[in-house]
Amino acid sequence: MAADSLLARQGLRAMGGDGSHRAIEEAVSSQFDDQIPAFSKLSFEQFRQMRNASQYPEFESPELTDSDAQWAVDLAGDALAGVQDLMSSVELGPYRAVS
Repeated sequence: MAADSLLARQGLRAMGGDGSHRAIEEAVSSQFDDQIPAFSKLSFEQFRQMRNASQYPEFESPELTDSDAQWAVDLAGDALAGVQDLMSSVELGPYRAVS
């Protein structure tokens, strides 16, 4: 949701359906990972995969642990704090691709 809010401020949104979470990850990581470390490609991908595993468990996959959950909560808090800091210090206008 924090990532979605950055895109919304730019007049962007991911379409629902297959691949929408990955599209958000790509758009936000490529633009904001230097300002918000929680949106680094590695962290964002791990977070997305853990969310997916918890919503669509597979019996062959290892169960998520309390430590996994705490990591996700901490990362989400860092992402939210980073978005709040960024939005309070930078005017995000409509997205314009760099050519």
